[in-house]
Amino acid sequence: MIAYVPSQDAIASVNFSTNSFTAEQGLAGGAAINVIIKSGSNKLHGTLFEYNQSTPYNAKTWKYAAATVPKNMFNEFGGSIGGPILKNKLFFFFDIDRFTQRKTLSGYYNILDKNSALAKGDFSGVSATIYNPATGNADGSGRAAFANKQVPVSSVAQKLIASLPLPNVASTSSITSNYFATTTYSFDRYHLDSKISYTPNQKMSMFGRYSESPATINDPQALGAAGGPAVDNGQPGLAQSRVQNIGLGLTYAVSSRLFFDTNAGYTRQFIQYAPTNLDSNYGSDVLGIPGTNGSTTNYGGQPFFQFVSGSFTSLGNTQPSSPGQFRDNQYSYNANGTLLRGRHTFRAGVEYTHAALNHFQTGGTYGPRGGFVFSGAITALKGGAAPNAYTSLADFMLGLPQAFGKATQIQDPNALRFSSYAAYIQDTFQVTPRMVLTYGIRYERYPFAGRDHSGAYRYDPMTGNVLIGGKGGVPRDTGEKIGWGMVVPRLGVTYRLDDKTVVRSGFGMTVDPDNFRYLRDSYPAVILQSYNGASSYNVAGCLNSGSYAPVGGCQTVGIPTATLPDLSLGTLALPASVSTNTVPQNFRRGYLYTYNLAFERQLPAYLVATITYVGTKEVRATSPVNINAGTVGNGQAGRPQNIAFGKTADIFEEAPFGSVNYNGLQTQLRTQHYKSAQAGVIYTWSHAFDVSDNSTYGTILFADPAYYRRNYATSGYDRTNNLQVWGVFRSPFGKQGRFVQQGLAGMALGGWQLNTTLSKVSGTPLTIAASTTSLNAPGSTQVADQIKPTVAIYGAHNTGNVYFDTSAFAAVTAVRYGTSSRNSIRGPGYFTWNAGMFRSFSIWHESTFRFGVEAFDVTNTPGFSSPGVNISGSGFGQITGAFNNRTMRISGKIAF
Repeated sequence: MIAYVPSQDAIASVNFSTNSFTAEQGLAGGAAINVIIKSGSNKLHGTLFEYNQSTPYNAKTWKYAAATVPKNMFNEFGGSIGGPILKNKLFFFFDIDRFTQRKTLSGYYNILDKNSALAKGDFSGVSATIYNPATGNADGSGRAAFANKQVPVSSVAQKLIASLPLPNVASTSSITSNYFATTTYSFDRYHLDSKISYTPNQKMSMFGRYSESPATINDPQALGAAGGPAVDNGQPGLAQSRVQNIGLGLTYAVSSRLFFDTNAGYTRQFIQYAPTNLDSNYGSDVLGIPGTNGSTTNYGGQPFFQFVSGSFTSLGNTQPSSPGQFRDNQYSYNANGTLLRGRHTFRAGVEYTHAALNHFQTGGTYGPRGGFVFSGAITALKGGAAPNAYTSLADFMLGLPQAFGKATQIQDPNALRFSSYAAYIQDTFQVTPRMVLTYGIRYERYPFAGRDHSGAYRYDPMTGNVLIGGKGGVPRDTGEKIGWGMVVPRLGVTYRLDDKTVVRSGFGMTVDPDNFRYLRDSYPAVILQSYNGASSYNVAGCLNSGSYAPVGGCQTVGIPTATLPDLSLGTLALPASVSTNTVPQNFRRGYLYTYNLAFERQLPAYLVATITYVGTKEVRATSPVNINAGTVGNGQAGRPQNIAFGKTADIFEEAPFGSVNYNGLQTQLRTQHYKSAQAGVIYTWSHAFDVSDNSTYGTILFADPAYYRRNYATSGYDRTNNLQVWGVFRSPFGKQGRFVQQGLAGMALGGWQLNTTLSKVSGTPLTIAASTTSLNAPGSTQVADQIKPTVAIYGAHNTGNVYFDTSAFAAVTAVRYGTSSRNSIRGPGYFTWNAGMFRSFSIWHESTFRFGVEAFDVTNTPGFSSPGVNISGSGFGQITGAFNNRTMRISGKIAF
């Protein structure tokens, strides 16, 4: 009989030295990841390796238009070496890795045929009615349709339409996927590590290491001269980076029972990226839109032009965070002590981190070149049909956006500083030979953030002013109240019922680690100009003097020049049309409860079964809340900060708001101590709920306070079912096998190893969106009406067919939110199976050569992108994209 030994990861873990609490496959409040670089030894050892993937070995992607397989080639090679400098005392280790990739990216887009009648303003061939904004009433009612559906085309629209490529895919409609874009993505990266380890005596050891990783990425835009998104939705253009890291560590044994260890680290991160046309003031000089671009190249390039969601692809540079440059420094230090006393292992320590952000990245909604949103409501009729793709196009042709804006960064770099402090004490107590108890507490404090030459900038919603910390008599912390930190307990227990069964359980509290980085873009560090029409049917302004004149004329032409404030005043009035980020003056930091209960049992036939329940609940989860969102039906007049102080732009407060819940049942069946095979099956059923899927840069959908409760729903990252199967199988032939141990057959068939993994995962939830025009509540997202009690999922992914029953939803034309829920349906899941064959050959003495062939997505099963979810856009319910195709990789590694 083989005695059962519980696996290391089968024992509940209560980690006090980091802000985390974990159990096997459990959801942690914060990840605790240790990366250890190898050390040298008294013998010289090293490796040389190469991994190569070439296009001829790959399969075609789903719906690929070309006759050939798309390019996807990468090559990774490098090596390592380590050994003694001074025997038994001083050692070195060095490794280097070079990675290159060249890949053809492809995707389907909806563009206007620049040779069509529609491109000349002739809408007679479409069913939508285009209303003349120069007629009727100021609120959008009473408008008359354009005669013969002929719409004037502004000079801006003419120039942008002329820059479009021609459609290259047959289509039955002018707003379905009619352009297949292909671009070549390139990625080059080096990575190197060097480490010196020193052991002067049996009581002391220390190390020092340096790591560096420079990289370059080129990611072209999909529509060429007309811009558009990068095909992979990344940052368009050229990006370069260099990450450097230094680490020092010391361990000292005072006695056989008392140990101390300390570590210090420094990380320098440099990243810069920019579009290819940054040296051109395209918006102001070519298109003639006043106020776009600026006096430096950071504001160069194309503004973006956004159509109603799901219709025509956006034009220009669609990334408001482009260009960007980061020069960030992070410092960390910790010291720990361990005392062994009888059946107790006591451990205590302290930790300090400090981050210094130095950025140019304007962010916001519109970016440094400016951006314009064509909602379709300007050429729609109040009380009539909902705006659609064609009315959105008509708005664009007339040069009449319903919203626009620009971001201007007044300081370069935009510098933010924040720190954290922590201390902990714990005891691991061997209560009985069968039972281990771990318990302790951890203290954490997150001081308020500041800047390099002042405190933070914080908007005060009680006065309508922005406070500049440390200036003009304002306290450096702007009067922010954050408390004195939190003390959180943790408890874990492991109990061996018998020689085959282990029970483990744990409970812990974790502090929400929000570090106020959200204040980086607060006014006036970044001036986020935002202009909206008085209601959903009103223009925010005109692109230029050649734009069509609506009822009431244009209040603005182009983008007004931002006014730069005097920071020395300490207290600044927030301009009416400027957006900002802030935090509440009384910041009650949130926390998480995490708890688990697990059983592990040895079964016959070398099998081990584990079943675990894991739960996590976060109280006061931080979420960006738009505290100046309009109430339903009242437009700009319904914004609370507009009523109080005349503020008409969004104001986001990163506030402890709402809750997060996760519950999961995790099961595992695996082999143990089996000669020729190891395998496992892992299945998790789980469900997560939250109010916002991105605690820093997302926002709640239902921003009207009367509807806050509707935000709590299934998380956008939730995957209910997660099946993972893995296996490592050794050949039963040859010297190490049971069969054909001799001869040529034994040599040929023996020594091989098959590694395989299989994943089958549920899709993520989706929200069915609709036009916000009738809602008339700035800052909120409209959802469609669900008119059937259940929504059938058809699963179709062919052109013209729908993934789900689109007739279960209807557009909303009344002054209210839709009836469907946030994340009310689920998109397609994915399946992938990977496998690899490996064999090692002895070269000389301890030197070996390992050869491998791997296949990723063996069955060439595509993973499908989410279907169109905007009921007002084209392609509603249809899947037009996919990822994953079978790729092959060959590898070789020499170890000596």
